[in-house]
Amino acid sequence: YDLRAPADARDSHVADVRDADALARALAGVDLVVHLAAEHADDVQPVQRYFDTNVGGARALAAAMARTGVDRLVHYSSVSVYGDGDTDEQRSDLRPTTPYGESKRQAEQV
Repeated sequence: YDLRAPADARDSHVADVRDADALARALAGVDLVVHLAAEHADDVQPVQRYFDTNVGGARALAAAMARTGVDRLVHYSSVSVYGDGDTDEQRSDLRPTTPYGESKRQAEQV
């Protein structure tokens, strides 16, 4: 996963989104995080990889942000949190029907 520092720094860091220590080092001097990292391929095996990466990664990123004082986040999720065939983002009920969708729902809660 590639975390980029401010454009004027011309610097990049490669870190595993599940590694809060590596993320904290990468966040030094950053004031905004755009979170795109996810396990999203179809039929990932074992299914736990969705949760380890998507939920565990969200937790690690939140911990790293708290530790470094970064308080602005743009988090990209997935329409799959709404379930099959429903793309109405104005609804409040989330009904994911796949492990990926469930992992993204849990990541949103983080």
